[in-house]
Amino acid sequence: MIQSYKIADFDNKDNLNKYLDNLTDKQLQELFFLNQQLIKKDGQKDLWQFQKARVNTWYKNDRLYLKKMCQIIQAVYEKKIINIKTGKPFRKVMLNAPPQFGKSLTMQGAISWFLGQDQRNRIISISYNEKLSSRVGKNIRDTIDENKINPEKFVFNDFFPQLEINHTDASRTFWALKEQFFNFLGSSPTGTITGIGANIMMIDDLVKNSIEANNSRILDEHWDFYTDTLLSRAHEGALWFIIMTRWNSRDICGRLLEIEPDEWLVINFEAYDEKTGKMLCDSVMSLETYLEKKRKTSPEIFMANYHQIPIDKEGALYEPFRTYFDRDTRYKDIWGYCDPADKGKDFLSAGFVGERKDIEELQVLNWIHTQKGMEYTKPLLAENIVKYGLTKFYIEDNNNSYFITSLKEYLRINYPECRCKIIDFTQSNNKEARILSTAFDANNLIVFPDDWDRKYPELNKHLMAYQRNGKNEFDDGPDVAAGIVEKHKSHKKSGGFANW
Repeated sequence: MIQSYKIADFDNKDNLNKYLDNLTDKQLQELFFLNQQLIKKDGQKDLWQFQKARVNTWYKNDRLYLKKMCQIIQAVYEKKIINIKTGKPFRKVMLNAPPQFGKSLTMQGAISWFLGQDQRNRIISISYNEKLSSRVGKNIRDTIDENKINPEKFVFNDFFPQLEINHTDASRTFWALKEQFFNFLGSSPTGTITGIGANIMMIDDLVKNSIEANNSRILDEHWDFYTDTLLSRAHEGALWFIIMTRWNSRDICGRLLEIEPDEWLVINFEAYDEKTGKMLCDSVMSLETYLEKKRKTSPEIFMANYHQIPIDKEGALYEPFRTYFDRDTRYKDIWGYCDPADKGKDFLSAGFVGERKDIEELQVLNWIHTQKGMEYTKPLLAENIVKYGLTKFYIEDNNNSYFITSLKEYLRINYPECRCKIIDFTQSNNKEARILSTAFDANNLIVFPDDWDRKYPELNKHLMAYQRNGKNEFDDGPDVAAGIVEKHKSHKKSGGFANW
């Protein structure tokens, strides 16, 4: 009996060849058999070994990121990665990696391996569209169903021979193993999921390109599908796997991290590590190819694709705003600026700021940012004008004369003691140019409360996602920030509010 070695254990071909040269034909056959059995045994309990044996042209020992990806997926499945913030195993993981780095292939292989671990697993897989969901379902089904033709090539059945597809009811997007009612359902945000629940949920790259990444309607539709449909199909304690290239901070990954940041294990794979100067994997993408793509691709798209930085972050106009914990109690003056809603989708945006005496800084006392109508905003504006003791309140009068007159009348009747001067004016300068030219000063002058991202979530989104390249659905918040800077500069130039 020869010693049981896996051929893959040899560190180089020379050592392997020396070992093989000393074996008889019978010993070679015995070695081959033992090697096969050891690989099968390893693949049954180890996802990386399973992938490497089946698809050895892609899963190679030098592709360490793929090994890490497999290890993370398996560890989450086996509930071995503990969330230090909750003390419980992570059930939700985001794997963000560049295009063509094998993340979808890895997850599809993992799903078949999950079924090998427990044929009672129920999986729902969501892809970009119905065509792709059909392809994913077919790939996984055919992986399980593959016949062994080449004795040297491993197939799924080598590792889990007891599993078979139930061919009496096995479409591409909905199929089951024998003796099971359902194991896999593939769909998309435009598809349907009716009467089916699952303990393993997978979402795979819902955003196709930069055009969709900048389309708020599409991102909202993805989110609505997740919250209104997909969530209700997850069993109690279900595992969630989201496999994506990050495009936008408002994609599903971004929104989930915003509302439940402590629940997700986030793994980002960047194509190139700037600190070490090393590629993620030279055999998948060389430094030469990486630099070529960098030269030919727009910076925003390049950083999203190869560094997992959403395009709205890379092309964002504003840096993170400074914040304060304790309000100043003595201000040089307190005033406000308002951009009323011109159209149905526009936001009324109004900032109330206190100008500090000791340093050049404008502390935000409150900010109203809403799409609600005049019956809501008029009394709210009046209440804030009085509450914070404003001396002046600037309102852009671009076809909003009725609203302004109504606000003045409301203040006169309900707050006769109010001495705030309502100043309406026509803003004739180009809005986008004003926003771009004042952004630096806005970041340096305007200081928000420390919890402003929770207190004013829509404003936070519209300011921090505002793009330099002009692809912006909402600009009302940035317009008011620009107006506040402009009025502050005018105040400095004239030497005081009295001369405005």
